[in-house]
Amino acid sequence: MNVSLNAQQYTPTPMAFFAAPSTAALSPTSGPLLGGTNITITAAALPLAFAEATQCAVGGKPNPHPEPEPEPEPEPEPDPDPDPRL
Repeated sequence: MNVSLNAQQYTPTPMAFFAAPSTAALSPTSGPLLGGTNITITAAALPLAFAEATQCAVGGKPNPHPEPEPEPEPEPEPDPDPDPRL
């Protein structure tokens, strides 16, 4: 696709089209009315580029307890008593 802002100069613009994602599996299929049940939703036709950017809402309400981001690896602490002969 070429894009133009003035109908004289055109710039090629890459485009990608993806199939609409759908739900392939939902587990568990029921839970207590008060909620609090962790669920697993397996999607079909979800492009990998968007897999990390998805969110889910149940009953119109977003997940109040999203999975926490992984903690970064701690930096190794320096040796408090290095050997001066090295």
